This record gives sequence, structure tokens and C-alpha cells, in this order.
Amino acid sequence: MGKIKSYLFVAVALCVSAFMASCDDDKNEISNVTTESVKGNYGGELTVGEGEPLAVSVTVGEGIVINNFPVDSIVKIAVPASIFDEAVASLQAREYEVGYTPEIFGQNMMLDLEPSPLAVDVEYGGSVHEIDAVLYTTKRGNFNGMSNSLSFELLLKSVSLDGEDVHIPSTLKYDFELSRN
Repeated sequence: MGKIKSYLFVAVALCVSAFMASCDDDKNEISNVTTESVKGNYGGELTVGEGEPLAVSVTVGEGIVINNFPVDSIVKIAVPASIFDEAVASLQAREYEVGYTPEIFGQNMMLDLEPSPLAVDVEYGGSVHEIDAVLYTTKRGNFNGMSNSLSFELLLKSVSLDGEDVHIPSTLKYDFELSRN
């Protein structure tokens, strides 16, 4: 009978400690994301087409601001190869803003992206030329509230140089994989 009591005591003690441990887990519960959760500074990688990943920084507020957007990839499409180096040398660091509308799903937020037109001035041959680009997306962006990570992609739809359409040989994709700084 003494052995049964001691086994019963051990079993009750284990049940009580398991219950207490589960109560502690409730204190660590992760709250759902809000529209404010995505806002902040991010760093990570941007892959342009099939190229090597580039370091990139992004600030998310009312829009997504991509710091130092790699417009050289668009210039490469717009200008002849013989003047590419001269045109790229005239480029200034460029921010690009993408609007978004959030939709929350528990710990995740889907972002319906709204890319704006992009205008870039380049100089070559002694004069300034305007390159206009239109970007779009086929996927929603994703903010993961558990890892505080943000991912999205943009695609190049069209390019014009001084108002004349430029043939795009294939769709150029900008793929962003970011985490909060």
C-alpha cells in the first residue's frame, strides 16, 4: 500500500507541475499582428533576375521605400551597350516607393502591392535622357509576424527611353527577402 501511495504522489506531483508549466506558456503567447506590425526598417537580399543577391535596405511606413533601388538593371535594357557605362556613371542613388494595402491573417499579413511608375534621368552623349519604367507584381507580399520577415517581388512591365518604347527581352524580376533590423 505504501508503494501505491508514493506512486500516486509522484503522479499527482507530475500532473501539477505539467499544469503549472502550461500556465507559464500562456505568458509567452504571441499576439496577432496589426497594421502597425509591419512598419520599421528591414535589411536583407534583393535578387535581380538571375544575378547574385544584392544587399538592400527597406523602410516600411505608409508605403514600402526601397533604398538605393538598382536602376542600373533598367538602364541596361534601355540604352545601347556601347553607352551603358557612361549612362550608369551619371546615376544618382535612387529610392523607389511601393504602396500597399494590408490584409491580416493571424501571425501573417498579406500585402497587396501598388508599384508606382519609375522615372530615371541618365546622361550620355552630352545630354540628359529620361527612362520611364512600369513595374507590377503577380503575387502578394508577405509579412511573417513570427520571424518579423518581409518578402515580395516586383516585375518589370515596360521601359521607354525619351518617350519611345524599348523592347524588353524577358521579364525582369526583383525578388526581396528581408528581416527587421
